[in-house]
Amino acid sequence: MMCGGHSLGGVLTAFFAEWDFDGDHSTTGDAGYNQCSGYFALDTRISTRLPGFGGDFPEEWVPLLRFGAGAVQAGLETGVVPRALSAPAVINTETMNLLAVAGLAARLDPGGVSDLATYPPPSFNTDTTYRILFSKDYPAFLKGSPAVRDFRFTNAAALGGLLDDNSQPLAFMQASLGFWDGGKIVDKEFPAPNDLEGIGLGGLTRLLGTEKKAIPDEPGGPLYTWRNFDRVGARTTRCTRPRTAPRSRPRARRSPTSPNWPAACRSTLSTSPSTTSRRRWSPTSRWPRRPGSPTTPSMRTASPRTRRSTWRRRAASAAIRSPATSSRPATSTSTF
Repeated sequence: MMCGGHSLGGVLTAFFAEWDFDGDHSTTGDAGYNQCSGYFALDTRISTRLPGFGGDFPEEWVPLLRFGAGAVQAGLETGVVPRALSAPAVINTETMNLLAVAGLAARLDPGGVSDLATYPPPSFNTDTTYRILFSKDYPAFLKGSPAVRDFRFTNAAALGGLLDDNSQPLAFMQASLGFWDGGKIVDKEFPAPNDLEGIGLGGLTRLLGTEKKAIPDEPGGPLYTWRNFDRVGARTTRCTRPRTAPRSRPRARRSPTSPNWPAACRSTLSTSPSTTSRRRWSPTSRWPRRPGSPTTPSMRTASPRTRRSTWRRRAASAAIRSPATSSRPATSTSTF
């Protein structure tokens, strides 16, 4: 049997492993470390040393802890103390289960339109949670408008908005997942402004995190999507040439500056490759196109190995014909 836990569970696992359950130090069969074949830790560590104490747990705290444990046990038995840690909003069993539902939807249909804000029955908990997580500023939080139900998200964007460090306000629930996409994005100034250091509240970064927060700002507008962390900074325009009918055979490639390309594509594809990739991206080919690559239909359908060998041969030929040290002036000839 493997023993372990999450967060505080790592500390409890360490105490379990060190515990002498029968109180007899001459026997070890009952010891905690003999009851587990191994240990695991989830976002924690297997250690009896609590962060901040710099060593073992203070012995003078043991009587106080025993008193507290007895009081909690009595409260659990009488029903005075709830068996689940539930804040009025954001952190409770209901909202934690919403995360599981959002994760499942994002896994099965990441591009589908999310109904996470409308599917669960409305309650004080869910409404307040959505207000805290998706309010742009204090006026929006107090008015409750625009509400999260006024926006359209994909399932991936809904999950990212709940957990990403550019959206989730609580540091211990944040993960770096990516960024919003598909519409207008503005700074999120709730529950605290982005410039905490500038206003002398840098200490709050321990609670709220260090990343600046952002939020969609077009209610009733476009479908907001999610850009994964490894695609942040890449172009958003889909540079594909519109077709009026399917092609039966490949055509010769046209220049990206041709009027048949969208304006945004003509402005980006005619310049240097994307800053997020060292390879030149070609809208009409499945494979990345390098400068000087062949444009004939046969080479567009060739295997990557064939293309690489062709690129090498052409690069070597070009180097022989036009050495870098050549200073031959440019000439212009015409043939009629």
